[in-house]
Amino acid sequence: MIQINVTENPNQSIQVPFSNGTATIDMYYSALNSSWFMSVSYGGSSVSNILVEQGVNLTYPFRHIFPFGILCVSDSGLRPLFIDSFANTESVLILLEGEENVDQ
Repeated sequence: MIQINVTENPNQSIQVPFSNGTATIDMYYSALNSSWFMSVSYGGSSVSNILVEQGVNLTYPFRHIFPFGILCVSDSGLRPLFIDSFANTESVLILLEGEENVDQ
């Protein structure tokens, strides 16, 4: 597990090195939707506008593209609703690789 350092900046690009290379995760906050969204790039592939939900492998639908999973865990049991949800550690974003990469 690799914790992804998300700040309260509403637009940010995060490089996450892991055993198979480096993933790029672009996070942006939508005040209109009170939600965080992300775009994920790895190798030559990219997927945009993924809603950051709590408790599911967010990249599972793209398992044929990405050799990793991304999981959001929140103390509240809800998706991160506020711009500071990650900065105040109420929510954390985790990159899962290898056997940690869950199927759901």
